[in-house]
Amino acid sequence: MNNPTLTKNEAIAAAKRGEKITHTSFSPSEWFTIEKGMYIFEDGCKCSAGDFWYYRASPPWFDGYSIFSFKTQV
Repeated sequence: MNNPTLTKNEAIAAAKRGEKITHTSFSPSEWFTIEKGMYIFEDGCKCSAGDFWYYRASPPWFDGYSIFSFKTQV
């Protein structure tokens, strides 16, 4: 299991650096990263930051992020 140590702002900064980010509520294979301002997901889909965070504005989404590791997948 991933060790959730990142806040939302830390996760966004890491994703902008090219890291793959997961969250405690994501499935084991889910992640996102950010390229040229667009959120990109493990399946290749993309969306804007506004679309991604629209339904993720409540406290459970303020933290619980970690760097995705392929080793931790089941």
